[in-house]
Amino acid sequence: MIDVALVTSDGVDASQSSYSVASQTLTAGRLYLLSVHTRGGIPSSVELSGVTFTLIDSGEQANDTTALYRCVPASNTTGVIAINFGSNPSRCSWNLVEVDGTTAVSGDNGSAAILQSADNYSDGTTNFTVTLPGALSSTGNLVVAACTHGNNDESSPESGWTQLSHRMTGSVDGWDRINATFNYKADSSDNSYTENWGFNSGSGVIAEIEEGEAGPPPPFGVTSLFARFPVHKLRSPR
Repeated sequence: MIDVALVTSDGVDASQSSYSVASQTLTAGRLYLLSVHTRGGIPSSVELSGVTFTLIDSGEQANDTTALYRCVPASNTTGVIAINFGSNPSRCSWNLVEVDGTTAVSGDNGSAAILQSADNYSDGTTNFTVTLPGALSSTGNLVVAACTHGNNDESSPESGWTQLSHRMTGSVDGWDRINATFNYKADSSDNSYTENWGFNSGSGVIAEIEEGEAGPPPPFGVTSLFARFPVHKLRSPR
């Protein structure tokens, strides 16, 4: 079983070379996803002392860019995440999401948890679809989609999807305001996500996250060494 929760969502309506995610505590061994939404390019780096953020995929459109990162802390880590750019985007939004119950502890920085990903972008349309390159490997897996679009248009997620966050950054009357969303769907065979809005450009990233494999329970009377995980979430080595 996969559990997913929004840790924090925010944005800054200013042109800067670096943006700071308010101090958070990341739990060792859990997968974290950070979506970054800008009117500009993708970050040059995402930094938190002792933690490595790896780019999963990015959808780059002239005005609305989406980038999705992953990390798995080796130990409980508290600090401010810095989102750095080589240039200065006009504004930036972000969503930090915690995912538990995956194969994140396997592979390089959670690489085993990400089975496939894709990106897409559009210009001047009323809806946007981003599709994984293949079918899901299991209906128990989690699919996440982060999207960015501009203007003052409200957006609506595809039916059946849960929207964890919809962050609007910029002037209410500004034509270049950015709308940043993070959405997910579990226990399904759906390998694409569509978001609808009024009329503007947009970009998005979609990824399939593998559900953890259940390991055998400990012998009767033996306490699991991994006490922070319920027994049914223990995973076999990959």
